[in-house]
This record gives sequence, structure tokens and C-alpha cells, in this order.
Amino acid sequence: MRRNATRLLIALAAGIALPGCGYVRDRVRDAGDIFHFDVSLGPQAGASVRLTHLVQAGAQVEGFWTGEGPEDASFETGHLAVNGRWAGIYKRRGREGGLGPESIGPRLYARRYDAEYEEEFRDQPRTADEFGFSLALLVVGVEVGFRPVEAFDFITGFFGLDVLRDDGRPSEIEDTEDWLRDEEKRDGSAEDGHWRPRPRPNTPTK
Repeated sequence: MRRNATRLLIALAAGIALPGCGYVRDRVRDAGDIFHFDVSLGPQAGASVRLTHLVQAGAQVEGFWTGEGPEDASFETGHLAVNGRWAGIYKRRGREGGLGPESIGPRLYARRYDAEYEEEFRDQPRTADEFGFSLALLVVGVEVGFRPVEAFDFITGFFGLDVLRDDGRPSEIEDTEDWLRDEEKRDGSAEDGHWRPRPRPNTPTK
């Protein structure tokens, strides 16, 4: 009798857990979307604060270059970042600063960066609803952001409401891996290691 009861409980638990895997995964991903963390190492100085894209203030510079000739050197600042479902390593050089809106209304706060990307990762812009700050002290910097819209989406997700319609969407790392495979095919290389020529424009393929 006890064996049968145990087997029944295991079967019920499995029946509940298996369909719920997607639900749990979406809640975990929604929780990760709430925050933005970035740690940087390299030449940099300044600070900034933002209360969404409407209210921003600060001045910050990263990296530098010694000129425009072929023998001149440039130095970028390296970043290790986690931004929602995206995580990666990148380098950039440039500046930002101002007092006022960035992308809504008059652009009084401007960001100008030249970026290089390591591996398959790409830089992620700050979202319009983000609250956060950045602080750069000569060679070390940190950036933290909080997204209230994503927090609301996380809470309502427990009640079956997908406000931002992002449930079931994979992480950006998974998306990038698919993008790289597509790029390899477009470049004429296949996953089996055999090169295939790229089709000519306006030429139907078999």
C-alpha cells in the first residue's frame, strides 16, 4: 500500500513539474530582467545618474587615443556586463554627459561610444525606464540599473499575465548563437565543415 502511495505521489509531482518547467523558467528570466550590472576595468573617469531617459545628469569618459596616424595607439575600457537576459564582455571608448533627457524630447544627454566586442557578445543599451547610476574612478568602474517595468512584469507573471510578452523568449546568448550559425551559412560555410558558395542576388536556389 505504501509503495503504491509513493508511486502515486511521484507520478503526481512529475505531472505537475514537467508542464511547469516553462513557467518556472519564465519567472526566473523575468527576475533577471529587472537588474543591470556592469563592472569595467581600464582608463575612465566620471559619474552619472539616471531616473529613466527623461532625467539624467553627469559626465563620464572611457578610454583614449593618442592621434589619428597609423602609428598612434588607442586604449579601450573592458566591461563585464549582465543586462537582463544578456551577459557578455565588450570594450569601448568614448564619452557621455549632459543634463536632461536622452532619447525622449530634446536630447540634452548624449552618449558617444566606439565599441569592440569579444566573442559573440554585443553591447546592450540602457532602457528608457531604467533607474541607475555609473561611477568611474580612474581604472575601475561600476554601473547598476533597476527597471520597474520589468519588476511589474515579474510580479504579474505569477498570476498568468505576461505584460511585456516576453515569456518563452530565450536569452540573448541563445539568440546570438543562432545568429552566428545563420551568419556562417550566409558566408558560405556549413556546419558540416564543407564550404558552399553564396548564392548570387536574384538567383533562385534549389
